[in-house]
Amino acid sequence: MPNPIKILDQDYTKWIAELSSRYRRSQIKAAVKVNSEMLQYYWELGKDIVEKKAENKWGSGFMKNLSRDLRELNPDATCFSETNIMYMKKFYLLYQSYVIISPQVVDYLEKKQINSSDKALLEKNINNPQVVDCFENFHFTQQVVEQIRRDLFNVPWGHHRYIIDKFFNVPDKALFFVHQTVQNGWSRNVLLNFIDTDLYERQGKALTNVIAIQRQQQLILQ
Repeated sequence: MPNPIKILDQDYTKWIAELSSRYRRSQIKAAVKVNSEMLQYYWELGKDIVEKKAENKWGSGFMKNLSRDLRELNPDATCFSETNIMYMKKFYLLYQSYVIISPQVVDYLEKKQINSSDKALLEKNINNPQVVDCFENFHFTQQVVEQIRRDLFNVPWGHHRYIIDKFFNVPDKALFFVHQTVQNGWSRNVLLNFIDTDLYERQGKALTNVIAIQRQQQLILQ
């Protein structure tokens, strides 16, 4: 089997070195703060892949090359398989719209007031008076984002992979099980048992409503 062709690109080489440096820093911090620091790293790596449009930029063999190059620079690492890197990308894609507030929305919310034309725009786009009202309270948006981020970075990676497999196209449901895992300290087996029940249908509505408001806020003025 022929060896994969190395990517000879200055931007790529610089990025690989930076990713390796970030990984080593995360390892050091992870020794003190278990799990969360590595999840932050996985999130950032997934974000880089998406924002750099890396698969388009560096070709169809990009994931294999990235996996090989990161393992070469970090021989003791066990997290840089091609499959695991794909999960990092999906991790970011699944939750990005829930934890990133656009600069336009931040600026809009920080005004803490809605003039008549803005309110008309909101009502036209959302058609929900409750959502319009919540735009007047920036702290609500901050609290929702901060809670989601806390939950995401306090769930074991193995749990995340199961949730991604099951709910990649249903982010509200994915976030519900992330939150339940943190709140109840579920093991992986307990999580798997609950995933196959109607728990979300019975208890997920309230959280889904809050998440929906957050998502609608993200979309406004973008």
